Amino acid sequence: MSLELNRNPTGNINGYADARKNYKTTLEVLCVSRNAECLEMASPLADELPMARLSTRNIINGHADPLYSIEPLPDLVVFFQGTCWSRELEEYSRRPAAARPPLVVVGKADDPEALRSALRAGACEFLDENASPGQLAVPLKTMLAEIVADRRERDGNLVALINAKGGSGASLLASNIAAESAEVLGLKTALVDLDVQFGNPGQYLDATPQRGLLEALQMADDLDRMALEGYMIHHKSGLHILSTEGQDRYQTDELAEQQLERLLALLAENYQQIIVDLPRHIDPFIATLLERADRVVVVVQQDIATLRDATRLMHMLTVDLRLPRERIEIVVNRFHAATQITLKDIANTLSCERVTAIPNDFRTVSESLNRAAPLHEIARDKAITRALQKLSETLTGTTVQSRPGMLARLKSWF
Repeated sequence: MSLELNRNPTGNINGYADARKNYKTTLEVLCVSRNAECLEMASPLADELPMARLSTRNIINGHADPLYSIEPLPDLVVFFQGTCWSRELEEYSRRPAAARPPLVVVGKADDPEALRSALRAGACEFLDENASPGQLAVPLKTMLAEIVADRRERDGNLVALINAKGGSGASLLASNIAAESAEVLGLKTALVDLDVQFGNPGQYLDATPQRGLLEALQMADDLDRMALEGYMIHHKSGLHILSTEGQDRYQTDELAEQQLERLLALLAENYQQIIVDLPRHIDPFIATLLERADRVVVVVQQDIATLRDATRLMHMLTVDLRLPRERIEIVVNRFHAATQITLKDIANTLSCERVTAIPNDFRTVSESLNRAAPLHEIARDKAITRALQKLSETLTGTTVQSRPGMLARLKSWF
């Protein structure tokens, strides 16, 4: 069976392609110099590096350390030598290794002493001050990409689930994957419900928040690990849940992307797995999370209407947001082998190599909902539960077999 759908829908989502230029990210680039005229080169760089936020610092008097009193530290420092640079780079080299972000020096390419001074300060790159902003941006983009890759490797794994069409079951899957990750796979896991209008993880896990996501976002700049946990529901599985259920409803365009970035960074520092249940729309707030996600799970069903919407959503993700296809996972919920539309049809329609099927089991899911308990707790041996466990292992990169036994864990404590 071949499904001929519109693979290249026209238009953007409410001018989204233009709006994404204004996104705030956690990549902070500080351009610093003792010469104000040198810092004028930094302004054109902002247009060349849309993935970062640039700020400048003109060292006028007082401390020569380019990063004196700056907290938190930037992700990358670009030092423009100009005519005064020796003492500044010497002070930078004296900073503790943990307090020295990657350094790029822009100076005279034909001055050997300038180059030697940059190397002594630990510079990763030395760039010619006569280069154009576009030429300067090329190595800077490479360094920023390396910083992002390193951060992804160190931080918790972030998985976002979104329905291709309303009612496809992303919330049920997110809740069960999160509970599976915490209780069965033994990972420190947070479930975040970003549906600020109709969020309801309590429906699936018998948990109702007293404080939650909206308050945490408002206080994002002042939160630490202990404070963050105070906004979360602590489920008996070990799962921590951050949601808006029971709170005043907001539109996501009323929320600041910068606050979300700070909250996500804090979650990534303190949880091995972050599972996010997304509302079915994309705006700059939701896009901030999608761009940061390690995996984006698009939940579909076996019908033409859902696949039409899924095609449009895939276009938004891969064209408007430019997410790599390898970061997108297609999951067919309520799969039934007898349905006319096959997994191969879905894979061909959405131009994806692999599709994961979650079997249809209305009775077991209804019991799970009525008891507000995860599926692995009430029906461990059912096909739907086994499929969810396999999906959880794929998304988290952890298997039940890879966990150490009790004896091994006891030995590790001594």
